[in-house]
Amino acid sequence: MERRTNRVTGFLNEDAKERIFGRCRPESGDVSSGSEHSGEADDGEIFFYFSDWDRGEAAGAVAPEVEEVEEEEDSSVCESGLRDLESIVMRIDGRDGFREVLKSRVVEAAEKVRSLSIPRTEGDVRRSVRRSVMAILRDGGYNAAVCKTRWEKSAGITAGSYEFIDVVDESSSKRYIVELDFCAEFQIARPTAAYQRMLRLLPPIFVGACDEMRQILAAMSESARRSLRSRDLQRPPWRKLRFMQNKWLAAYRRTTNAHAPPSVEKNSTVKCRTVGFDAAVRGEGLFPWGSILIVEK
Repeated sequence: MERRTNRVTGFLNEDAKERIFGRCRPESGDVSSGSEHSGEADDGEIFFYFSDWDRGEAAGAVAPEVEEVEEEEDSSVCESGLRDLESIVMRIDGRDGFREVLKSRVVEAAEKVRSLSIPRTEGDVRRSVRRSVMAILRDGGYNAAVCKTRWEKSAGITAGSYEFIDVVDESSSKRYIVELDFCAEFQIARPTAAYQRMLRLLPPIFVGACDEMRQILAAMSESARRSLRSRDLQRPPWRKLRFMQNKWLAAYRRTTNAHAPPSVEKNSTVKCRTVGFDAAVRGEGLFPWGSILIVEK
């Protein structure tokens, strides 16, 4: 195995660490409503408003005078990972008529929305595109909504939140996750050639079931771990498998609002209730949230 060594001569400054490790930041104005977590859309007035929460600080400093060793990934392991991911993607494509039609509608809606000029910050643009695509899908008769996941800090995982679209096939109650910029969620620093090949296998827009998302996350997380290790880079918490699972598979709130609602009035009254989540969060430790809080105005 070919190796090369060099020396790190001092502490990296903050800009350098930002480029290497990245930073998990919430989108600006990260406030949304939420509704019942089940796959069925709820068009009633069930909303939960909350403000930004701390995602926690990520990777630590790099010590000086540490010998850095770069090694290429094992080719047989990489090929196995590529075959596994290719098999997953092939199983998704072409075997579900509802999904195929839905995906074409999602692509059309995304292209239409992105062609419009939205003079806002990047986070606002992403949020506007997401909610606009959801609204177009609903106008087309789909049970679509914006889902927001939130999770607390746990061992090795920073707290965070995430938004994406979901669509429920009302004839079968099957829930589909819709991610409009899928590949961007897996970018890492200094990717190896093998990891870049994995990225190219991913669809630009993902439309798939939770189990299919879970399989892709497992494959990509392991490939990212190998790629970063071969570059002697620390894997940031937001590229660990549990963090990635929390983004799309944790407990969630669902809203069908085309626009983010205003905050709850100071003196308004609310009724609260909790809804239990499935076996994935009952004592198995995968997700910190074991239930959903629903707040009704």
